[in-house]
Amino acid sequence: MANIGHEFRTPMNGILGFVDLLSKTSPNDTQSEYIHSIQSSARNLMSNIENLLDLAQMQNGRLSVSQSEFNIVSEMEELARGCISMAADKGVGLLFFIDPKLPTYITGDVRKIKQAISNLYNNALKFTPRVGRITVEVKLLKRNTAGTCNIGFTIKDTGKGISKGELNNITRPFVSGDHADNRLGVGLTLSHGLISLMRGELKIASEEGKGSSFSFALTLEGSSDHAMQMINARSVKVVLVDEKRVEDANHLTNYLRSFGISVTKTQTVDESVFTDAEVVYFIASQEKSDWAMSLSSAKRSCKTVLLLEQDERLQAKMLHLIDTFLSKPLLPTSLLEHLVRVLNLSQSSPADGAQLQHGISALVVEDNLINQRLIKLLLREYGISVVAVSNGDEAVEICREKTFDIVFMDIDMPIKDGILATEEIKAQERNSKIGRMPIIALTALAMEGDREYILERGLDDYLSKPLTREKLEYVLQKYLHVGV
Repeated sequence: MANIGHEFRTPMNGILGFVDLLSKTSPNDTQSEYIHSIQSSARNLMSNIENLLDLAQMQNGRLSVSQSEFNIVSEMEELARGCISMAADKGVGLLFFIDPKLPTYITGDVRKIKQAISNLYNNALKFTPRVGRITVEVKLLKRNTAGTCNIGFTIKDTGKGISKGELNNITRPFVSGDHADNRLGVGLTLSHGLISLMRGELKIASEEGKGSSFSFALTLEGSSDHAMQMINARSVKVVLVDEKRVEDANHLTNYLRSFGISVTKTQTVDESVFTDAEVVYFIASQEKSDWAMSLSSAKRSCKTVLLLEQDERLQAKMLHLIDTFLSKPLLPTSLLEHLVRVLNLSQSSPADGAQLQHGISALVVEDNLINQRLIKLLLREYGISVVAVSNGDEAVEICREKTFDIVFMDIDMPIKDGILATEEIKAQERNSKIGRMPIIALTALAMEGDREYILERGLDDYLSKPLTREKLEYVLQKYLHVGV
């Protein structure tokens, strides 16, 4: 099973990584469509592979929970972007709420958490018709005195619903549902098992013809801070003009309030909307601009913002009334950046830490030349100078002569594997006065126990393939203090 996982992950890392780089080369519309299709198919394939491997381990009783620190907002936003893209492809509306009050860092099994949410979301998407709606929520439920916190995860859809008879078998693979629309195969079974493994309980509520709700809560160790800067003693208004977009108005209101902002909701469109508010948000259609005409003669005493769809642009005819716009999808990092601008706030910490000063050096030890080139290109985007070698012997030799700020070490290599190379490099450090170099495992070994085994053998951290920007940026922030 470990070999199968390794053989899939290594080429998938190259496919996903280079397609992501290709998407940033200013392709034309047709090329962008093809690139998007490749990304979507590759991610689905990787998800299916991981589901099958994990289900086999779970049924053999070998699946266990790993514990590592991760940035929960960053991880959930990465998940949200993929979900939003899939929903747009099908023509389904998606509202994804990630609580800004979540701790910055959580300790738990991030891969299993994301896997459980992804499977539940894919299930909801499968059974939600075009123009239907899905809501995903990740909320801080409670902070406990022991340093833990309760985090709730909910996925709701407006799909066909589940009958009471089907609910009894819903977590059994290939059993539930009729032959025409078997509900989930392995995905829901695996989610149920993963949540139980993490000491949570999957709760399912459904009504035929109206939709379903899947929810679970986990108790996890978390830092004592908030992931996002809180904005107190500020007042805004949300004006619902287009009654068909009441969910958008509620979603924006929930987000603003979660940042600590006082929000007043109204449907009144006249000069009074500008009183007792620093910003007024309009949920309205640009095509039906009668609401704009009624405000054109009003005296504006605060900033105005129009909420736009993802690919919508602010029309010229709105410039006399609207100061700026806020584009969907709403996610906490981009919303905080918007609030900092529109309220003229000083930011207590960077919204993203993707910039580095030049002069940082990295060693990449990777025998697969495609993956070696991929990580070199990614690191150079952050201003990092990169030296690459193809096996453990070369890594040990170059580390005798030169020190690096960080080392990315593949594990499964010919001649000398990454673990033996790491042990020799660490021994060299102990016997000399050179500074200690953090060595990060960059590996396709991602089965149960692999992470623990690798860290026990002396590596400082672990990145599993396929490598994503979010994973890489987390390590760069942690060890090189990106943006600090």
